[in-house]
Amino acid sequence: MAFNFGAFVGGFSEQLVKDLEAEQERKFEMEKIAETEAMRQRAAASSRRRSEQIATEKMMNALSMFYTPENAARIALGGEAVVDQYLSWGATATEKGQDANILLRHSGGSNDVTDQQTQNDMATFAAPSAPEATISTSARTEAPIQTIMGAGVRVNTEAVATLFGEPEDFASNYAALLVEITQRKERLFEKNPNDPQIAELDAQFDRVNADYARVKENEREPNEEVRFYTGTQIETIANSQLRRAYTLNGFQTNVDAEILNNMEGREHIAYLSMIQAAQSIQNIHGDKNDPLVANTVNDMQTAATRGFIDYGNGIRYAGPSARLKEQVDPVTFNTLVGEGRYRVGDVIPVQTADGTTRFVVYTGFPMPTNTDADGRSYDFLFLN
Repeated sequence: MAFNFGAFVGGFSEQLVKDLEAEQERKFEMEKIAETEAMRQRAAASSRRRSEQIATEKMMNALSMFYTPENAARIALGGEAVVDQYLSWGATATEKGQDANILLRHSGGSNDVTDQQTQNDMATFAAPSAPEATISTSARTEAPIQTIMGAGVRVNTEAVATLFGEPEDFASNYAALLVEITQRKERLFEKNPNDPQIAELDAQFDRVNADYARVKENEREPNEEVRFYTGTQIETIANSQLRRAYTLNGFQTNVDAEILNNMEGREHIAYLSMIQAAQSIQNIHGDKNDPLVANTVNDMQTAATRGFIDYGNGIRYAGPSARLKEQVDPVTFNTLVGEGRYRVGDVIPVQTADGTTRFVVYTGFPMPTNTDADGRSYDFLFLN
């Protein structure tokens, strides 16, 4: 049989066309599938972005209850777990009358809200009030007077609040943070007076003070009275400084700054501790010009002064004692004081030019309640 080349070519061409059409159909179908998948992925991505946007908006709305928009945005970037933690701290801080933004700004960590030091500080600053910070107050309403109770000092905070009212919220936020830092320093000091974290807290304290002074200066009116601390806050500070002074002078105390040791024969050291604590409060907090600070310092000094005088009279009238020194004239007395020959608690009879004998108790510390004509404080108190 003869080979029909024309038929062969015709059949080959027809099959080739069919193959090409089938390939194009397959390609078309694949393109349709790819386009459908791309549309599905775009829809899924859009849905995810919308869900994420809704979640972020919810987190930002929740954070806005406690934080500025800038801080809320920083926190929201940390994710849901970080947001939940900062919401908890913000809520606790608000319950304590604090501003979580101020706490965050003055954390010892970095600007990163996920920084471990930042989170540690926030956890401490915004922690619920511990029993150690709970201080009993008197229910009386008479004018505030310091009383010596086991050489501890109590402030009638309700009477003080009645006299001065409560400070503005703005000041309270800073005050609360300073109190928190003071308490942290106190706890570290009791465990180890040389703990390096104490210096770090001192630096934080200075930053908070400087920030408050800067912000306050920009908003206050000339001669405006500054209210900074609440009665409870200043009492916490007073007890903290008392406990520190007592500890340095060898006493053991409870959380209310009451001495637990047997004080017999060491009462004068307790009164010296009170004077030192009052001076420390004045040095650290006096720049606020807060009348409650001034009132507290004055009352502590007055209580210590009365205690020293009672102690000195006890030595004076008890008869011969190692604490009752020989009588001297004023010139000799001043010389011996300058030479450091007297110790805290010594009682010295001084014969004046007119022949009168005056008894003094040596305190070893400038007594603001006992000054000369030029306003300089004496290191002793007159007993008569």
